[in-house]
Amino acid sequence: MRMNDDLGATVTPEVVPAISGAELTERVHTLEHILLWQTRGQADLVYGEKTVTLLEGEAAWVPARTWHSLHAGDDSITTPLFIPVCEVQCSMNNVVVVPIRESDRRCMFALWNSQSNMSEQDLDLCHEVVATVERAALCSNHSTPRTPALTPRTGE
Repeated sequence: MRMNDDLGATVTPEVVPAISGAELTERVHTLEHILLWQTRGQADLVYGEKTVTLLEGEAAWVPARTWHSLHAGDDSITTPLFIPVCEVQCSMNNVVVVPIRESDRRCMFALWNSQSNMSEQDLDLCHEVVATVERAALCSNHSTPRTPALTPRTGE
C-alpha cells in the first residue's frame, strides 16, 4: 500500500515482521532462580502439573530446582532474568506470578542488560529485582502454589 506524505511524495509504509512463537522444552536450573518477565504478548508456563498464562507486564518467579517449560505465543517476548542461588537470598520457594509496575521496569531492564552483554553480573541489581518481586508477591492476588520437588525424569 502506498500513501502520500504531507509534501505529496509517495511513501511506502514500513512492514514490521511478526515475532514467531517459541517453545522451551522442560528444564530445571539448579544453581539459579529464574524470573520469566513477559515484556510483550503472552506465554504459557508449565511446572509440575500446573499451567499458568503470563500476560504482558507480569513475571513468574521460578525457584531453582523447579522443572518447567514455556511456550511463548506469536508476537510475544519473554525476558529471562537469572538470580544466582548462592549469592542472593530470597524468601520465595514457590512459583509466584506477579505484576511488574512501570516504576520497576528500569531496574529489570538494567539487570537483563548486565546479563546479556557478557559483563560481570551486578549483584546489587539481582538483590533489587528479588526485593521487587517479593514486595509484589506480598501484595498480589495471584496464587502461590507449592513448588514441585526436584525429581528425576523418566529415562534419565
